[in-house]
Amino acid sequence: MKLQYHYALSGDSYDVRHTSGAIAKNLNFHVDSLGHYHAYPGYYTDREGLDTYLLLFTLSGQGYLEYQEREYFLTKDTAALISCSEHQFYRTESEDWEFKYIHFYGSSADKYYEMLRTQGAVFLNISDPIRMNELLKELKSWAAKSGGSADIRTASTMENIFAELLVEQLNPKQDKAYILHRKAIMEITDYIQEHYQEDLTVDLLADKVSMSKYYFIRVFKKATGISPYEYLKCCRINESKRLLKETAYSVGQIADMTGYKNVNIYIQNFKQCVGTTPLRYRKKAV
Repeated sequence: MKLQYHYALSGDSYDVRHTSGAIAKNLNFHVDSLGHYHAYPGYYTDREGLDTYLLLFTLSGQGYLEYQEREYFLTKDTAALISCSEHQFYRTESEDWEFKYIHFYGSSADKYYEMLRTQGAVFLNISDPIRMNELLKELKSWAAKSGGSADIRTASTMENIFAELLVEQLNPKQDKAYILHRKAIMEITDYIQEHYQEDLTVDLLADKVSMSKYYFIRVFKKATGISPYEYLKCCRINESKRLLKETAYSVGQIADMTGYKNVNIYIQNFKQCVGTTPLRYRKKAV
């Protein structure tokens, strides 16, 4: 297994490790661990080859995820479903990324993951975050205990969590525009990641998928959790962070290389996203 990480967490962040009893071998869901993190800048996990699945549910702030050759920005009331056997990289993208996580496995886990994955539902907008939070709290209460009853209740709660995710995904009341145009939006996110250094506008992106500007913005935000402009800004800032750490280019050169024609706007955006200036970020990174 490949694993690199750096924990930058608040004192009230916690993990719960669940120890299964003998009865657990007959159950279809098994929880390995779960937790609630307040992650600060510098927090990251880079992993591959772990035989579990991972559910990340964002409560506030923003995280960044690279998975299956795509980038996702994990915003409030969104969930990401990951197979940890595949490469994944996630980190804090804001000053404080608050999220809950579950590492789990089992035959039902395999089935639910495949059902959601085949619908392109690796990234999910949670329309009822209160209900999801209630289920996660219930799961924590059972996972913290041991014994056959706790194992059964833990597995049952996991079934309820994934039933909620699947029902929401199949709900006919869900935004039909999002369902219809999800593939087009994923193509646009790929395009932004490849062309962030160019002079991209919302009008240009909307034209590429034959949508009106305002309809495109609504569908894009439904699919990704943020606006097209915010997505473009995040891609540019992420690349500029890499260049600041790995090259000797000046701030002005990096601004130009990442699509900013005005270095002052670049510095302003960088500070909004990262919480410090490019030069201070470079000094800390060296």
